[in-house]
Amino acid sequence: MLNHAKNMAQKRTYRDEIPSHERIKNYYEYSRLVNWIATPTPLRNPRTLAELAKELSVHQTTLSRWQNVDGFYGDVRQQIEHEASYHLADVLYALTNKIYQTGRAREVKLFLDYIGSSYREPQEMPHIQEELDPEIQRIIKEVELKMSKIGQKTS
Repeated sequence: MLNHAKNMAQKRTYRDEIPSHERIKNYYEYSRLVNWIATPTPLRNPRTLAELAKELSVHQTTLSRWQNVDGFYGDVRQQIEHEASYHLADVLYALTNKIYQTGRAREVKLFLDYIGSSYREPQEMPHIQEELDPEIQRIIKEVELKMSKIGQKTS
């Protein structure tokens, strides 16, 4: 009996070393739940968790339990970041156009924070205040003028 208890303790220790989301047996259903949670609510199909459970032939409490597994929301965040990466170029394009149109410091700061984040921590970025708007607008006009001259040369 003592050996059995010792073996059980060893099994639990080994099991605890495996991240809990890797212990999911129905990984397809788990990944569908992750994708469903990562989808904006108005775009979800099926609409409710109960409908998803029915579609996957999994009990709703199982889906709820999976949401409490260590690493579940990390998986959701990873899926959201993956989906968002498809829109990154369009968002940066729109942001750049907004900067050229308005010259507002908050858009410039957002852009610089994004660009700078691959080189250094965002808190190391210089803080741009709204009172810099006239200077930023002057720089933008200079850039636009240079760009229009380049466009004229290629025409």
